[in-house]
Amino acid sequence: MKSLIREIKADNAKVVLFAFREAPVNGYNEAQLEGYEKNRGILKGLGAEFSVPFVPFPQNIISTENWVDNCHVNARGALEKARYLVPFIKKYINRD
Repeated sequence: MKSLIREIKADNAKVVLFAFREAPVNGYNEAQLEGYEKNRGILKGLGAEFSVPFVPFPQNIISTENWVDNCHVNARGALEKARYLVPFIKKYINRD
């Protein structure tokens, strides 16, 4: 991830980080859920290290009925996700 962030920034492109979000009702075991949480922490740390935003992505952003399975959303879920993330992205890309 560090190399990827460096390369993106070297190309003068913007980086916005947000982590995978598992469905609120899922079949993941405790170790997997801990791994996802650890991943969020790593990405947040990378955001701080590279001065790029890490956008928190709470579970309640996407309505329960808009999950297709444990990790994929339907079109309405994608719209909910976009409505949440786009303001963060716009704020970041318009700050320079």
